[in-house]
Amino acid sequence: RRVHGGTTVGSCVWMTHQLHECDAATFEQLIQLPPTKHFRKPSNWPGPEIESAATARLAYNQDGILIAFECDLRASLKSTALDLWEEQNNVPQSMRGVVCDERVEVFVWSNTTTNEYFAFEINAECEILSCKAQFGRQFDFNWHTSVSARWVVGNDTKLLVLTIPWNEIGGKEQAIANIRQGRFAIGLHQAEWQARAPPQGSPEEVWRQFVWASVFDPQDDQVDFHRQRMFVHCSIDD
Repeated sequence: RRVHGGTTVGSCVWMTHQLHECDAATFEQLIQLPPTKHFRKPSNWPGPEIESAATARLAYNQDGILIAFECDLRASLKSTALDLWEEQNNVPQSMRGVVCDERVEVFVWSNTTTNEYFAFEINAECEILSCKAQFGRQFDFNWHTSVSARWVVGNDTKLLVLTIPWNEIGGKEQAIANIRQGRFAIGLHQAEWQARAPPQGSPEEVWRQFVWASVFDPQDDQVDFHRQRMFVHCSIDD
């Protein structure tokens, strides 16, 4: 079964993420699913290559969509380097600090006929920075969500599993319809500290101290995950 398919548009290959049915979010079931390719720094973005590249496995069941990352994230050090940015963007206290951590990221554009998408950024402690967003970097961090993250462990590896309930993305029936009609897309990304220590300085300096990686290479030099070009359409494995 293919994990990725796609067509070439100009110099870019537009892939398709395949969602596989998975009855239970157990390690034994999830580890059997085919992973994405390893996340990489987009080829025209500045900075070094990522050291601990993640992969992801995509699934769905009656509860919602499951994204299982095989990743190695350094523990959060609760950095306050972006306190001002968090204050200016009305980030709730319960989510503060995640934006300074090593993390994996899931962006869900559940209806590509709209300008709205949802972003979830998860650190090693399974703390989630979540928001409802509009393209153009308009973020609502006070959107209430019931997404959850947890580690599931096998003999020699572990998976960080994000569960996105169907009701967060318009309900199962509508979400499945959007997937089948090519109107559902997802972004999968990773942020890693360059210096093996939390970044410091102004917000601009902090952003430059991360290595940014993604499963998709847009083949441009615009360092920004929050744009339509960074999403990949989904299909259902059935």
